[in-house]
Amino acid sequence: MPSFKPKTNKHIHLNKKTTITLDTKHKEFLNDFSKDENDLIPELKLERHNIKQELENNKNIANYHMDVTKNNNKITYNYLFKEGISKIKGGLNVLYDMNYPKEIIDNTIEIQKLNSFKENSLVK
Repeated sequence: MPSFKPKTNKHIHLNKKTTITLDTKHKEFLNDFSKDENDLIPELKLERHNIKQELENNKNIANYHMDVTKNNNKITYNYLFKEGISKIKGGLNVLYDMNYPKEIIDNTIEIQKLNSFKENSLVK
Protein backbone atom coordinates (compact mmCIF):
# COMPACT_ATOMS: atom_id res chain seq x y z
CA MET A 1 0.00 0.00 0.00
CA PRO A 2 1.51 3.36 -0.93
CA SER A 3 2.05 5.85 1.81
CA PHE A 4 0.90 9.40 1.27
CA LYS A 5 2.85 12.23 2.76
CA PRO A 6 1.11 15.41 3.83
CA LYS A 7 1.50 18.28 1.40
CA THR A 8 3.52 20.22 3.98
CA ASN A 9 6.47 18.08 2.96
CA LYS A 10 6.33 19.44 -0.58
CA HIS A 11 8.67 22.40 -0.75
CA ILE A 12 8.93 25.37 -3.02
CA HIS A 13 12.43 26.71 -3.43
CA LEU A 14 12.23 30.46 -3.97
CA ASN A 15 15.96 30.85 -3.83
CA LYS A 16 18.93 28.93 -2.44
CA LYS A 17 18.36 30.20 1.11
CA THR A 18 14.57 29.90 1.41
CA THR A 19 12.30 26.87 1.43
CA ILE A 20 8.54 27.34 1.92
CA THR A 21 5.91 24.64 2.32
CA LEU A 22 2.80 24.77 0.17
CA ASP A 23 0.60 25.35 3.22
CA THR A 24 2.67 28.38 4.20
CA LYS A 25 2.46 29.77 0.68
CA HIS A 26 -1.32 29.27 0.63
CA LYS A 27 -1.61 31.17 3.91
CA GLU A 28 0.42 34.00 2.43
CA PHE A 29 -1.90 34.18 -0.57
CA LEU A 30 -4.98 34.20 1.68
CA ASN A 31 -3.48 36.95 3.81
CA ASP A 32 -2.72 38.98 0.68
CA PHE A 33 -6.29 38.50 -0.58
CA SER A 34 -7.86 39.55 2.70
CA LYS A 35 -5.51 42.56 2.90
CA ASP A 36 -6.50 43.57 -0.64
CA GLU A 37 -10.18 43.10 0.21
CA ASN A 38 -9.89 45.18 3.38
CA ASP A 39 -8.12 47.95 1.48
CA LEU A 40 -10.30 47.85 -1.64
CA ILE A 41 -13.87 47.62 -0.32
CA PRO A 42 -13.85 50.89 1.68
CA GLU A 43 -12.27 52.60 -1.32
CA LEU A 44 -15.04 51.31 -3.61
CA LYS A 45 -17.74 52.44 -1.16
CA LEU A 46 -16.25 55.92 -1.07
CA GLU A 47 -16.04 56.03 -4.87
CA ARG A 48 -19.69 54.91 -5.15
CA HIS A 49 -20.71 57.64 -2.69
CA ASN A 50 -18.82 60.29 -4.70
CA ILE A 51 -20.41 59.17 -7.98
CA LYS A 52 -23.87 59.21 -6.38
CA GLN A 53 -23.32 62.78 -5.16
CA GLU A 54 -22.11 63.88 -8.61
CA LEU A 55 -25.19 62.37 -10.27
CA GLU A 56 -27.57 63.94 -7.73
CA ASN A 57 -25.99 67.38 -8.19
CA ASN A 58 -25.89 67.20 -12.00
CA LYS A 59 -28.86 69.16 -13.42
CA ASN A 60 -28.44 67.50 -16.86
CA ILE A 61 -29.41 64.07 -15.49
CA ALA A 62 -32.95 63.06 -14.53
CA ASN A 63 -34.40 59.75 -13.29
CA TYR A 64 -37.26 58.13 -15.18
CA HIS A 65 -39.04 54.85 -14.71
CA MET A 66 -41.57 52.78 -16.63
CA ASP A 67 -45.05 53.10 -15.21
CA VAL A 68 -46.44 49.78 -13.99
CA THR A 69 -49.52 48.53 -12.22
CA LYS A 70 -49.13 45.91 -9.51
CA ASN A 71 -52.10 43.66 -8.66
CA ASN A 72 -51.77 40.50 -6.52
CA ASN A 73 -47.96 40.51 -6.91
CA LYS A 74 -48.37 40.56 -10.70
CA ILE A 75 -46.83 43.50 -12.57
CA THR A 76 -48.46 44.90 -15.70
CA TYR A 77 -46.27 47.19 -17.80
CA ASN A 78 -48.01 50.34 -19.08
CA TYR A 79 -45.10 51.31 -21.36
CA LEU A 80 -45.22 54.95 -20.25
CA PHE A 81 -42.20 56.74 -18.82
CA LYS A 82 -42.65 58.82 -15.70
CA GLU A 83 -40.17 61.13 -14.04
CA GLY A 84 -38.61 59.97 -10.76
CA ILE A 85 -37.46 56.71 -9.23
CA SER A 86 -39.86 53.78 -9.18
CA LYS A 87 -41.29 52.74 -5.81
CA ILE A 88 -41.99 49.23 -7.13
CA LYS A 89 -39.24 46.65 -6.81
CA GLY A 90 -40.02 44.27 -9.66
CA GLY A 91 -36.78 42.44 -10.39
CA LEU A 92 -38.12 39.11 -9.19
CA ASN A 93 -41.19 39.50 -11.39
CA VAL A 94 -38.91 40.02 -14.39
CA LEU A 95 -37.20 36.69 -13.62
CA TYR A 96 -40.59 34.94 -13.51
CA ASP A 97 -41.77 36.68 -16.71
CA MET A 98 -38.61 35.65 -18.57
CA ASN A 99 -38.91 32.01 -17.38
CA TYR A 100 -35.59 31.95 -15.51
CA PRO A 101 -34.66 28.59 -13.95
CA LYS A 102 -36.22 27.88 -10.55
CA GLU A 103 -32.76 27.66 -8.95
CA ILE A 104 -31.92 31.25 -9.93
CA ILE A 105 -35.30 32.52 -8.68
CA ASP A 106 -34.88 30.64 -5.38
CA ASN A 107 -31.35 32.05 -4.94
CA THR A 108 -32.67 35.55 -5.64
CA ILE A 109 -35.38 35.13 -2.99
CA GLU A 110 -32.76 33.99 -0.45
CA ILE A 111 -30.54 36.99 -1.27
CA GLN A 112 -33.54 39.33 -0.86
CA LYS A 113 -34.28 37.81 2.55
CA LEU A 114 -30.65 38.28 3.62
CA ASN A 115 -30.57 41.88 2.38
CA SER A 116 -33.89 42.62 4.06
CA PHE A 117 -32.56 41.19 7.33
CA LYS A 118 -29.37 43.28 7.05
CA GLU A 119 -31.32 46.48 6.31
CA ASN A 120 -33.73 45.92 9.20
CA SER A 121 -30.91 45.19 11.64
CA LEU A 122 -28.96 48.38 10.89
CA VAL A 123 -28.98 51.07 13.56
CA LYS A 124 -30.68 54.17 12.15
